Formats: sequence, C-alpha cells, structure tokens
Amino acid sequence: MMRTECLPDLQEKLDTMLRDRLRALLAVTLSLLGTAAVGFFALLLMGERTAENPRLVAADGSQVAWAIPVTPSLVLCDGEQGENVRLSLGGAERIALTKVRVGALSSGGKLTLYRTASPLPDAVVPVVSSAENGQRAWVSVPTQTRWEGALMERSAGVFEPQPAITLGAGLPAYSVVDRSLIGITAQDRSAIVVVSMSAVITAFPEVRAGQ
Repeated sequence: MMRTECLPDLQEKLDTMLRDRLRALLAVTLSLLGTAAVGFFALLLMGERTAENPRLVAADGSQVAWAIPVTPSLVLCDGEQGENVRLSLGGAERIALTKVRVGALSSGGKLTLYRTASPLPDAVVPVVSSAENGQRAWVSVPTQTRWEGALMERSAGVFEPQPAITLGAGLPAYSVVDRSLIGITAQDRSAIVVVSMSAVITAFPEVRAGQ
C-alpha cells in the first residue's frame, strides 16, 4: 500500500528531472545554432570584403587603382597603368606584377592586365561568369555605400545599371544570386556602365586561357 502511495511522488520527480534535462538540451541547441548563424554571416561579410580589398599600389604604398583578380595569376585594373606597381591584398604583403598589356573595351574605356609573380589565394579569385539583361548585381568599395540594382543591356556586352552607380570605374560587379564576377564598371561619357565579363574576355583572351 505504501509503495502505491509513493508512485505519484516518484512520477513527479521523474517528470521534473525530464523537463530540466529538456530545457538544458534546448539551451545548448539554441546556443549552437546562434554560434553557427553568427559564423555564417561573418563568412559572408568576410568574403565580400575579400573581393573588394585587392588594389594596385605604388612603391610608396599609395593606391593607384583597384585591382580585380580574374585568374590565380592575372589581375585587371582600370585605365592605362604603368610598370612599377605591386598588388596589395589588404595586408602588409606586396605581390610583384608584370604588365602584360593595355586593352580597349567596347564601352570606350581601357583596362590594364597584369600577371602576378606568385599564385593568388583562392579567397580572392572569384568565379567568372557573364552579365545578363535584368540581372541583379552589386558593387561596393570599402568605406562607401554598397550599390545594388539591376543591369539593363544597352548594347552588346554593355549594361546600364539601374539605379545609377556613383562609385566609379574599374570596380568588380558581382551577381547577387551566386556572387560570381559578372562585369567591371567603366566610364561611358558621363555615366558609369557595367561591361560584361564576356566582353572583357573578348578584349583579353588571356583570361579565358588562364595565362
């Protein structure tokens, strides 16, 4: 009889113990999920900054132009640049460059192609694809507001950004969907346009060959 009377107390203790364990498990699970989410967004942000950091610098460390890695050994930059420059990836290291040539774009602008003395890290070499009419894209520069909008094809390989881009020429344009490099901003009279990487590769077949 006494054993029967003790059963409700025992059941209550077991229920309490089970609830406590479930609460502890839930707290650990939520903590792990929170940590994973923070890490995921940190990686996204870090990846975006990495794509923006490469730059051409002079012997005194001053910036000459933004640099756009297109293969592990080739980078492009806006305009007609000289020989005595190096590549900075944001740290103290400076990578020696050899000027390959200057090429003209269909928009009328020019780009300079350089070959690196050593292979670039995978983190700064994007997947290269081509811009498409109506595609969503983004362009950004450190310390400035990120642009995001649609690319509307004006002529073969040349796209008008909507809204207008005010960040300047010689910047990489990335797909919002997969973050691939789809074009490079260029000056076209009084406006900034995006020249598709397909048109860039036509002007610089070395990029396709990876040389």
